[in-house]
Amino acid sequence: MDKIVENNQQLKEIWNLTLDKVESKAGKDLTDLWVRSINPLLFENDTLKLEISNSLIYDNLKKNSLDSAIISSLSEILGREIKIEFNISIKPEAKKEINFSVFQAPEKKQNYSETGLSPSYTFDEILEGESNRFAIIMAKKVAENPGGSSNPYFVYAPSGMGKTHILHAIGNEILKKKANAKILYVSADSFVDEFIQVIKEGKFDSFRTKYRTLDCLLLDDVQFIVKKERSEEEFFHTFNSLFEYKKQIVVSSDKAPNDLELNERLITRFKTGAIADIKRPEYELRVAILNKENEKNNFHLPSDVINFIAEKVTDSIRSLKGCVTNVAHFCINNNIYPSIDIVENLVKDYIPAGDNSSIYVSIDKIKEEVAKAFNLNPSDINLKTRAERISLPRQVAMYLACTLTDKSLPEIGEAFGKNHATVIFARDKVLQMIQTDPFFNKSINDIINKIKG
Repeated sequence: MDKIVENNQQLKEIWNLTLDKVESKAGKDLTDLWVRSINPLLFENDTLKLEISNSLIYDNLKKNSLDSAIISSLSEILGREIKIEFNISIKPEAKKEINFSVFQAPEKKQNYSETGLSPSYTFDEILEGESNRFAIIMAKKVAENPGGSSNPYFVYAPSGMGKTHILHAIGNEILKKKANAKILYVSADSFVDEFIQVIKEGKFDSFRTKYRTLDCLLLDDVQFIVKKERSEEEFFHTFNSLFEYKKQIVVSSDKAPNDLELNERLITRFKTGAIADIKRPEYELRVAILNKENEKNNFHLPSDVINFIAEKVTDSIRSLKGCVTNVAHFCINNNIYPSIDIVENLVKDYIPAGDNSSIYVSIDKIKEEVAKAFNLNPSDINLKTRAERISLPRQVAMYLACTLTDKSLPEIGEAFGKNHATVIFARDKVLQMIQTDPFFNKSINDIINKIKG
């Protein structure tokens, strides 16, 4: 036994110092998520033996070079080169959860009514535009490979923007590909209500079996768990159990993860996967939504009325659908031709007070925030060079101009001294990078949050 580490207390003290050093090297989020759960077992012959609970932790320690950070931190503390060994040792209580989620696969097909899904909410029924394209692309990726690199998937937007539809579409698509998959869609307030009943009745085992044996959990409006401490704690452990065994978790919210008043450890977990927001629908998408609802109502609204509503009602998809249905019913019941004069009064109820249009984002503001993120001057973005230190920020700025403004491709190209084909190339390249690189995805979301102020 090494003289420097003669007892468990000294081992614990050295490990705590190591954690601090690892955090300074790798950051708080990664350290909290993958390193703090490690248990130091024994220090012998310049080798520290560490206990971890599963291979997923080991894979992520390697993937994020956290094992190297541990070795260098220990070596700095003890003043000589140290080795580490990992022992995967599953705790008794974890074994019980493994039996639930791995070995006791459902023997019979789940009744569709038990999924909480609506059969009409599919990807085919979602109209796609610039404002929701990335959220839809990521949702389809999740449905194609549940439990993969886009796990968890966190989608956020104000109320009425189509988040619920996307969650249902993911669940329905997974079931289409794998009929015996165990899926559950549940709103966060229903989760809380159910857990309160569990506390009253003491039926924790059945509740945990229900949630922790799922192949995919779709939790809508997670903001309703805020300040409900026991429900939040239960969801945290449910999340960990599912994530540990690569079961898909999809969460929706009206706010970005960092803006939720939840425990930091839960927010950190949301940020380990894919994150997408849905913005207010752009004009072209609003027109498409109104035309589709017009067809459903089996009532013809003339194009000038459709365009008028699209110009005035800008806040959400729900408002658009409600407005066009209300106009159709009013005109049918009163046997009135739907003119703009008639519609103008009906539209007022669907326009938020003091908010008649989408939040304005300028391309200059986008350039400014992108330049800050890449340590450039805003004027550098338009430099005529293909050097990557300039070209990548410019492509990011073009992508954001496509997604955050209502400018046409030629207009965006002109703002950057390029043509529309270059804008399309930049948009598609950045989108691909966002899909394949979680850290790049997070950086883009950080820039978007700063642009929106």
